[in-house]
Amino acid sequence: WRFPTFRISRSRPHTVHPSSALSSLSHPRTAMAPPNFTAEMDNKDFLQQTAREHTLESEELPNGLKKLSMHIGDHTYPVYLGYNKLPELVRELKQLDLDKVFLGYDEVTAKHCGPRLEAELAAQGVPFERCVMGLTEAAKTVSTLDTILETFLKSGGTRKTIMMPVGGGIVSNTFGLAAGLLFRGIRLVQVPTSFLNAHDAAASSQKQGVNHAGYKNIVGMFHCPTMVLVDTSFYASLGMVQMKAGLGELTKNAALFGGVHYELIKKTVAKKGWKLSGEDLVEATFTGIGAKDMLLKLDPREKHIALLFEYGHTIGHALELTEGTI
Repeated sequence: WRFPTFRISRSRPHTVHPSSALSSLSHPRTAMAPPNFTAEMDNKDFLQQTAREHTLESEELPNGLKKLSMHIGDHTYPVYLGYNKLPELVRELKQLDLDKVFLGYDEVTAKHCGPRLEAELAAQGVPFERCVMGLTEAAKTVSTLDTILETFLKSGGTRKTIMMPVGGGIVSNTFGLAAGLLFRGIRLVQVPTSFLNAHDAAASSQKQGVNHAGYKNIVGMFHCPTMVLVDTSFYASLGMVQMKAGLGELTKNAALFGGVHYELIKKTVAKKGWKLSGEDLVEATFTGIGAKDMLLKLDPREKHIALLFEYGHTIGHALELTEGTI
């Protein structure tokens, strides 16, 4: 097996808007390419040239945060990133016109992350409510979703309320779906607390969903965040398995794209193993988000070239199920 080949006619140049689909992996001869890409270019060349030419829009703010612009098709939203920068992140949150924040946790993040976050929200005068779901995939259900929706409404949530999941991918997906459903869509501010979620589901995805009838993520929708707030100090409670999960995704990016993604792995994991400093994790998260930004601006629904991010997921989820880890 090898990557499918992108075959593009030599007879005339092709140009497409960045939000257009690039190709159909099942019909490579009808594929399209972004401007300035040569004919007969296979996926390896395409990916590595795309990576070389891609620049993640970012700036260093005076308050010490990194501000990134994440693109999913034509949609753009800010990602604020820092280490031990919770006061600064909450100040960015306060720039939104809101009446309160609805915090979504799992049982672990409610204990390890909630107290710090809630203390900072209270200190800066931001009203909040909270809801806690179960920890594992077994809790990622329509029943849990119903509880979240009921808790939101009974606590006085409105169209101006911000849905704020605080946790890993399960929390992000479940509370993210609730945000998309309430009032046909309220604003979603993701606060990822796991390394993998920070550069995967929360910061760089519009896919929200829950499991149902034995199927994973079968009930869901596309709903983009309004903002993402990442403090890598929250990773401190993660163990080796969770950290390696995040590093594994970055290693896959290094193999696919080379360039800065490969250099990141050489100077972090290759030298230090999985125990990285808070500053290292800021750079690693930044680089991981860059990979998603690079392809999702071209393929927002992950139907063509962005399917590369799914490589390994199918067998990975099968192994999780058979080993009883979810």
